[in-house]
Amino acid sequence: MCYCPDVVAHHHPAVGRRPHRTALIRRNEVLTAWLRRPLPVAVRRTWALAADARHDSGARRALRGALVRIPAALRTRTPLPDHVEKAVRLVEGASS
Repeated sequence: MCYCPDVVAHHHPAVGRRPHRTALIRRNEVLTAWLRRPLPVAVRRTWALAADARHDSGARRALRGALVRIPAALRTRTPLPDHVEKAVRLVEGASS
């Protein structure tokens, strides 16, 4: 993560409900946690998704997709460097 003042990003999300896209994003958030974040963070993200899956079909789809991919994620796991993890935690804290 870095700041580059010369780069300006514009995000224009699609209008309307896209439940399959939401499930894909949630699945990828959990997998990214298993790939790069400390294990307690990955476990918390997975449990949060599992809790949502009890009453949300999109969360169930995301959880199923994540669970079958977690073993592969663990085989290729490369945690973030400490200084990057610290920066991620700062950003997460600011967005809470």
